[in-house]
Amino acid sequence: MAIYPNARGVSHVVVYLQPRAGNFHVRRQMTHTREEVLASAKAMFGESKLAEVLAALDEYGTESYEREVNRVKLAILQLSEGKTEKLLYWVKIAKVDYRDPLAAQELGPLSPEEGAKLQATAKNLIDRWGKK
Repeated sequence: MAIYPNARGVSHVVVYLQPRAGNFHVRRQMTHTREEVLASAKAMFGESKLAEVLAALDEYGTESYEREVNRVKLAILQLSEGKTEKLLYWVKIAKVDYRDPLAAQELGPLSPEEGAKLQATAKNLIDRWGKK
């Protein structure tokens, strides 16, 4: 693994070598800070609700398996659209699987047709797993 900070020192490149010669995968990762979370929360919810919002956000990251804490919190803030109910929902979702809010943030909302298609695919896969 090789790490190369950019000019701001916030991102790096991780190079993974695969078993076959010459097959490289490069993945960029952003390192987010608590200050970014605070600024985003303040901008979205205002100073008056900041303590409440941070208390809810800080429920994520308390367990050792809850990864990429600040990145997930920023995704939750974006997905909340400034609504406390949505914030609480996404914190709950992140505690089950941190990848869900990250995927939702990156992919955006699904149309009803896309959602139905994905659910049908998942049901088919689960049904096949249950069969011998």
